[in-house]
Amino acid sequence: IALWLNDRDRRGQGWNWLGRWSGRLAALASLITLIVGVSYGAGASGASDTYGSVSQATLWAKGTLRVNEPLAAIDPIVAPGAPPLGYTLVPPDTLVPIYSPGLPIMMALASVGGERMMYLVVPILGALTVWLTYRLGCIVSGPRTGLVAAVLLSWSPVFLEQLFLPIADLPAGAWLLGAIVLALAVFSRSSFLA
Repeated sequence: IALWLNDRDRRGQGWNWLGRWSGRLAALASLITLIVGVSYGAGASGASDTYGSVSQATLWAKGTLRVNEPLAAIDPIVAPGAPPLGYTLVPPDTLVPIYSPGLPIMMALASVGGERMMYLVVPILGALTVWLTYRLGCIVSGPRTGLVAAVLLSWSPVFLEQLFLPIADLPAGAWLLGAIVLALAVFSRSSFLA
């Protein structure tokens, strides 16, 4: 708004400047998003959703998706209460994950570099989401629109909350947005990345 108000007297110089620098500024917004996500993101799983994703990633890394549950074998009445959220009981005493495997597989692949690397998947995809939002805005309406959309997304409280937790919502959005931008880039003959 400040650039628009300023441009009434200068015949659009501020908007032109913003258009020329929008790619660099969007890349900076993506980098800041990555830094914030890595700095303030959860380094452990504590809630049911994060536990389900992280524990399933650990199972994928170990090469098995089965966990023995001794409580299930004690009594058939106790068995249905044995599985934590994100798991189901396969009789007689085995738990298997029921969350979608996309994020846990990405986290398992990242865990090759160490356990901490699992928790970097979501911040990296969050930074990618900001960049893809910029690209979508560029394709649809121009670089200034893309920049405004990317910056507003990176400041969104809901986006930031998802950025800090190892759950599948933000990664799913990143991959969906990537598919949309790629499809539009192909049809509009625009560049996917730049």
